Amino acid sequence: MKVVLRILMYVLVFIIIVGGAGAVGFTHTTNAGMSLYNKNTPALDHVKIPTYDADKPTVAVLLANEVTEVFDFLVPYEMFALTGAYNVFSVAPDHKIKSLTGGLDVVPHYSFADMDLMLGKSPDIIVIPFMPILDEKKYAPVREWIRKHSSDKTILLSICNGAENLADTGLLNGKMAATHWGDINRLIKNYPEIQWVNERSALCFPR
Repeated sequence: MKVVLRILMYVLVFIIIVGGAGAVGFTHTTNAGMSLYNKNTPALDHVKIPTYDADKPTVAVLLANEVTEVFDFLVPYEMFALTGAYNVFSVAPDHKIKSLTGGLDVVPHYSFADMDLMLGKSPDIIVIPFMPILDEKKYAPVREWIRKHSSDKTILLSICNGAENLADTGLLNGKMAATHWGDINRLIKNYPEIQWVNERSALCFPR
């Protein structure tokens, strides 16, 4: 009996120490990943913007005012850029430095207003990464810009949980959509007007 109690005590201590350390680490990582750029903006006069080629279709990869999922932003950006067949730009509500999860900060190529002025039309493809809606007022310009450019000539491409950001616009109502398998039950509950497809890995095209 004493041996059993001793083993149980060791297991309990192990769980407390390892579990506690894990909880602290998870909290620290989460807070770091969702941190926002709050320093004084450095001089950005020499930031180079890729040259616009009117003969190529344009891809706008979105950045939110608060935070954007790092993989959802970087992977499609690189994928389109590597082909050499597209103009690929990062676009945000304004020119201020934007934060990606994991602590990476980036400078958008264009604000929404400047991209509209430069193109004189909607982008051919708008890539929508996952952007947690933490503050409605700060996020609203992203929703409005997506809706503004939801014409038949523009492809709206959401990445992973970016499907929630696209669903938030109302543009997926009555359509079929896919999202990350781990979050689909919550989206089914919050957006019942959409026919959600449970796929392990998915890009979401409204259809």
